[in-house]
Amino acid sequence: MDSKSFIDSAFELHYDALFKYCLSKLDGDEQAAQDAVDSVYIAARSKEDELISHPDLRGWLYSAAYNTVKNVRRTRARYLKRHLLFDPASLSFIGDDGLGAAKTKWENEILAAWAMEDRLPQGEEPDEGEIQRVKEQILSALTPEERELFRARFDEGASSAELAARYSLSNQAVRMRLKRISAIVANRIKIYFEKRR
Repeated sequence: MDSKSFIDSAFELHYDALFKYCLSKLDGDEQAAQDAVDSVYIAARSKEDELISHPDLRGWLYSAAYNTVKNVRRTRARYLKRHLLFDPASLSFIGDDGLGAAKTKWENEILAAWAMEDRLPQGEEPDEGEIQRVKEQILSALTPEERELFRARFDEGASSAELAARYSLSNQAVRMRLKRISAIVANRIKIYFEKRR
């Protein structure tokens, strides 16, 4: 039997189980599971000469699937850290379009971290009381003045101009304070969810 047909036969035999394994480890994401299994197949093809005589081909395939899933999850976490987890620059300079965008951004950052942390079944969200408790714990790192400014911007949706007038500050000073406060909050979100692991 040549090595190509050996690998293809092995994948025919183990494909469904490998796919189900990857699917369960990747939160039901069918495309990500398919990509993971495809990566395992490519890895197996690249080592076909070794695998013909491997004593536990099934074990090798699952080990490769485990490592592939781990890499996918690591890549997702990096993406979340770079693009979703409370980017202070984007928060500080959110357009002054009122309550909707700012509040949604603030709560969505917590929900995104929660989902990546694998505590929520796919498509579900924690109840409002739980979100509020997490928000309070995260904001406890701020001084009372910082909390007031942060809440005014991200919970009430006050514009930078409104905050500047309210606190007798320049627009630039408000933006700089929000940027610094947002960086503290971003770090606290990260720490909160790392501690839960």
